[in-house]
Amino acid sequence: MSYLSAVQLDREPGDPTPKQISRECSKLRLRRSIVEPISNRKQALIRLLRRRPGTTVAEITSELRTTPQTVAKYLADLIARGMVEAREGSYPVGYSVAGVDIDAERMESADAILKRFRDHAVAHVNRARRPLAMAG
Repeated sequence: MSYLSAVQLDREPGDPTPKQISRECSKLRLRRSIVEPISNRKQALIRLLRRRPGTTVAEITSELRTTPQTVAKYLADLIARGMVEAREGSYPVGYSVAGVDIDAERMESADAILKRFRDHAVAHVNRARRPLAMAG
């Protein structure tokens, strides 16, 4: 039995699936690759979208007291970073924060997630091997 199949067979309720782990790691890698910090205005935009998902460009313009062109530029950048998403099929288009929490200080690092997963996998493998060692 391979290491991976032993881990998959011995999953406990609430454990993330390999696909979920892969998806979260991809999101974290994307975030790490972003070198340019987010401006205070963009942070204000994200806070607004957290409070009021589905907010339109007109509402954002009014709330942030800026031009629609500036809001469009901010939204394009945040969408490209994967932090904001547009609501499909609605007019006017509403924007919301993507399903990822962007507060870095509250976000668990990819290394910590991988270490926790690795420790969990090793514990499962060791538990699976223990009866074999006692029998021999």
